[in-house]
Amino acid sequence: MRTSITLHAAATVTALLVFSVIFHGQDDASAAGPPPVEWARAYGGTGQDQITAAVATPDGGIVGAGASSSADGSVRYNRGKLDGWVIKLAPSGDIEWTSSIGGSGDDEIHAIALTSDGGYVVSGHSNSADGDFAGLSFHSGGSGFIARLDSLGRPLWTGSYFNHAAWSIMSVLEMEGGGFVFAGATHPRFHEESSCGDGGPGKSTLWLARTSARGELVQSRCFTLPGDVVDYSLHLYPDGGAAVTYCVDIDEGDMETGVVVSRIPADAPTAWFYVLPGKASKAVRHITPVPGGGYLISGNTLRRYNPRQTARNEYPWLFKLSESGKLQWQVELNKGDGGRISSVVPAGSGFFAVGHSVNQKIPAKDGIPAFFDFMAMGFNSFGRQLWRRDIEGAGWDSARAAVAGAGGGLYAAGSTGSVDNNYAWHADGDPLGFYGMVMKITN
Repeated sequence: MRTSITLHAAATVTALLVFSVIFHGQDDASAAGPPPVEWARAYGGTGQDQITAAVATPDGGIVGAGASSSADGSVRYNRGKLDGWVIKLAPSGDIEWTSSIGGSGDDEIHAIALTSDGGYVVSGHSNSADGDFAGLSFHSGGSGFIARLDSLGRPLWTGSYFNHAAWSIMSVLEMEGGGFVFAGATHPRFHEESSCGDGGPGKSTLWLARTSARGELVQSRCFTLPGDVVDYSLHLYPDGGAAVTYCVDIDEGDMETGVVVSRIPADAPTAWFYVLPGKASKAVRHITPVPGGGYLISGNTLRRYNPRQTARNEYPWLFKLSESGKLQWQVELNKGDGGRISSVVPAGSGFFAVGHSVNQKIPAKDGIPAFFDFMAMGFNSFGRQLWRRDIEGAGWDSARAAVAGAGGGLYAAGSTGSVDNNYAWHADGDPLGFYGMVMKITN
């Protein structure tokens, strides 16, 4: 199925942010085809803007969070370099409010959650020591932070924790009875300064910690992970427990990884480990619990174009474990354009997944895909693909967060570089011209 639509930027963004794209869907099980797109919009200003996390709000809209270097359009202000960026969208896609959090350094938000008083809590990485983070202590290479926001995204307090380099707080959640639980991992080369106590060279450290309602650290636990963790994802529980999945580099960068999933109770040692059998070339991106018990883990496989190349192609991949950590099914979508699943959530009787696919219409460079397309997919409860939609653009486009709306509708949030179909590049290969992007699908 292929239809052409025009994708318009939000009204508050400059007129340059209007561009045309093509949706195409793949229908595997339903004669009716993929569900319709209600709207798709770009948000941001004249800098670089991206949405990396999102949460559903009770009114049926969403709040997206990420980072921005803009100080115009739909970004209120910027204190220097990247600031954490939060944007509230109505169910119609209209902007209700935006907020920026940061200082003169680089500040990025990686997670957002609702709080019981109608506000929000966000977490991420910062190397600022001024602005909203004045008075906090950060490693010279940056450290993890938490910020408590009111119902309009304004900071109430901020906190930094553990002061480790290459440390980012990747997940945060309000606990039952108040306070917050948060988690993240440190890079192996900083394992010794993390003081976990059971370390050694070449190992990563997972931290699981709690704060009071005002952000004071009240408890921390650390877990030494086996080797160099190259990708990981966490799901936190209101009682302070967690489910975590990660990939360990077992061949020193030679594309072979060990995939591990574990359940950590609130106040007890790890309940179980699941290790995907055999050597694999896979990357995990997201873990989420599913109704009725169990966990869904998504990501992508990594495959060489030929045995002599180190370049790789990606294919969407997901598997389901039972509540006790037993493998129930595993699916690799190794046909078509390739891509990855960055986030997946339960939706109806199945699952809604988002990520990116490889744009085959733009020639690859040195055998490596040149650009990606924004992608959304529907699956039944056994992992069978029911439908798929891609937004074709001339830039680098990727969905990072899947959200099931409170009033119906499915949201895919991420970033796009296809706004004016003219992609500019830094000398080091990083793209210019990113904008936050959200698509809403009727379910």
